[in-house]
Amino acid sequence: MKYSFLRFPEFKSKALTFSYDDASIYDRKLVQIFNDNKLKATFNINSGLMKESDGWRMSLKEAIPLYKSGGHEIAIHGYKHLSLGDLSGSCVVDEILQDKKVLEKATNQIICGMAYAYGSYNSKTVNILKDLGVLYARTVFQTERFDVSETFLELKPTCHHNNPNLFRLLDLFLTKEDSDLFFKKEPKVFYVWGHSHEFERDNNWDIIEQFCDKASGKADVWYATNIEIVNYVNAYKNLVFSANGKMVYNPTATDIFINFYGTDVLIPSGKMIDLN
Repeated sequence: MKYSFLRFPEFKSKALTFSYDDASIYDRKLVQIFNDNKLKATFNINSGLMKESDGWRMSLKEAIPLYKSGGHEIAIHGYKHLSLGDLSGSCVVDEILQDKKVLEKATNQIICGMAYAYGSYNSKTVNILKDLGVLYARTVFQTERFDVSETFLELKPTCHHNNPNLFRLLDLFLTKEDSDLFFKKEPKVFYVWGHSHEFERDNNWDIIEQFCDKASGKADVWYATNIEIVNYVNAYKNLVFSANGKMVYNPTATDIFINFYGTDVLIPSGKMIDLN
């Protein structure tokens, strides 16, 4: 599917999001960095390993309010961080469903996102996730691109924070404009992933501090969690266009922003708009 008409809320053409795994104690510092810069992230956690803090992982009791403090997303990472690609179907169901149930009870929210532990999955895993109500699942495959994903259950990030091209990619993301006509410009998503304990291990907290400082506060960038982007794009996909392309109906509960051949158009929830 092409996304030429898609614009993010307030007609922004770009979105920035982060995904961090395992709920280590170093998420405390990472969350503060995101909050200070008014950025949004998704934190993928293993509720079966977080009943009490073990000195490396936080307890669930501490982690939930920490992530909620900045409006960050809490997502599935497997109840006990097992490698899904190596499990039988019933074990995959148990690993994901247990984590989902515990997180939903702890947050009083419906949890629909996740990241694959160890990046491990296969086609069987993907089919199971569909039946469990998972809307997206992040892999560990770096694209070094800003494309809006067409396969959310095999969601590929732009890069890991230790990618040597991180800041070159950020410069490209913040400044690049298509040479083609404006109405053909594709929307862009910069998606960074990693583990906060890697900053402590590698003694390079300055990387994420500098990245967030440079990336924040841009008028044309939507700072969003993974699920906010996925839900918005899925709503865009549900727009209904007339046969002649002159009318569009929005059957969703989300206001959708598009650029229709050079003209910004807001399509309110439940409304039909004449595009003439």
